[in-house]
Amino acid sequence: MNPPTNVSVLKVQAKGKAATVLGYFLAIPFLLSAATSLIAGGVAMGFFPFLIGLYGISSIRRGARIKKLVQRFKQYVYFISVYNTVKIDELAAKAGQTPEFVRKDLQEMIDKKLFCNATISVSDNEIVIAGRAAPAPAPAAGPSNEMVQFICEACGARGIMTRGTQIICEYCDSLIT
Repeated sequence: MNPPTNVSVLKVQAKGKAATVLGYFLAIPFLLSAATSLIAGGVAMGFFPFLIGLYGISSIRRGARIKKLVQRFKQYVYFISVYNTVKIDELAAKAGQTPEFVRKDLQEMIDKKLFCNATISVSDNEIVIAGRAAPAPAPAAGPSNEMVQFICEACGARGIMTRGTQIICEYCDSLIT
């Protein structure tokens, strides 16, 4: 069984933050050291700190890329839950990206376990989320089955549920009360 998506999102976010912190820790002092060595005339002594500084810059960029990935994940979940959109072409249009970018993006998110139980159907050009059913019409509201809207705190999905009940988010397997 896959871990719930909210745990996966937290893990991915932690990796991104760690990469960013490591990047700043390495980039700033080692690039300053390299610059000082070059000014003092020691090109050979400035080369190693320069390489470590470049690795730090690379780590900062990796952290920023992970942050953007999580933001796009939440955007896709919003589009899927609110607009009931699973076609990659429609997601791409709503996100302002190319279908190929969105397809690769979704696959990366599936590989990183951001989407639980999801696959990409190449033949249908859509994301398939296991256990996801078409939205059913809401039953008539009454004293025992009043319907309320919810927003999943873990992934941002939206939906309708009966007041006073608990459900499992169909996108990230989080408990919603």
